[in-house]
Amino acid sequence: MTNDYESSEVQILNEKSWRWRIENFFKDFDFLGLDALPSIELNKIAAMIALKLFAFNLMACLKRDTEDEFEKLTVESLFEEIIAFPALVKAKGNRIVVTFYGNYKEKHRVAVETLLGILDESGRNLPVSWLGNRKIVVRFK
Repeated sequence: MTNDYESSEVQILNEKSWRWRIENFFKDFDFLGLDALPSIELNKIAAMIALKLFAFNLMACLKRDTEDEFEKLTVESLFEEIIAFPALVKAKGNRIVVTFYGNYKEKHRVAVETLLGILDESGRNLPVSWLGNRKIVVRFK
């Protein structure tokens, strides 16, 4: 909505679209915690900023690559849409079993199972050294 009666509809849409992106940037900035420093130590600050910028850029690429589906979401909304559903993680022998419960979408289950299937078939689903050389197994219930 606007009280600008002089501009054309296209001009107004372009301007509002640009403003919306700016608003989302500030929401993303707050969600990623870029407004709070972890310490007064320069190395900790540099590491935090590098990790936060990596996360921000990763989410920006995801939003860009999925086009209409996630393009207009903030990072927080994207997190809630894709990642924020309950899971139980257990170490069982030589495996780490991650079991997702309930709130996930079917397309998420299909995407994860397809990816893990490709990794298994190509022999690239390797044990993770920093998890005690265990393999990650994902289940959905």
